[in-house]
Amino acid sequence: MQIEKENRKAKKTIRVSNKILLLLVSLITFMSCVNSTLYEANTELPAEGWDKGTPLMFNVSVEDTINSYNILFNVRHTGLYPRANIYFFSSVYAPDGNLMRDTLQVILADKKGKWLGDGWGNVWTRSVIYKKKVRFPEKGIYKFEILHGERTDNLKEILDFGIEVVTSDNK
Repeated sequence: MQIEKENRKAKKTIRVSNKILLLLVSLITFMSCVNSTLYEANTELPAEGWDKGTPLMFNVSVEDTINSYNILFNVRHTGLYPRANIYFFSSVYAPDGNLMRDTLQVILADKKGKWLGDGWGNVWTRSVIYKKKVRFPEKGIYKFEILHGERTDNLKEILDFGIEVVTSDNK
């Protein structure tokens, strides 16, 4: 009878140990899949609109030249924004002075006019990948200068613009 009790207790201890081990393995697996944020900043735009000649500036400090990163643009707008998309002109200045210029179109609504991204009330946020798996060639400050590329001089209903730099999945 005593041996039976000890066997049941040992089996229960093994089951609990297995559950703890499974939980730890799951937690480690989950944490290895989560992207790490190197940089994130958002700039609130004036209520009267974003002037075409006023660039938004973001200074990204890079120390890691081995891992690759995804660079995302985040756009927050109202439901009154009159277009389904928006264009951005970006200039990225490397620490050594090299310049890379680019244009990106961000689709804000589908063909039926339904806003894409996350919304709350009359405000929508759209996050899109600007560059995938970027390896920064040198340490230092990378300066991002962003202008809107719309034909209107004073762009209204865009509330915020931001940049996020996260580690990419290197697998």
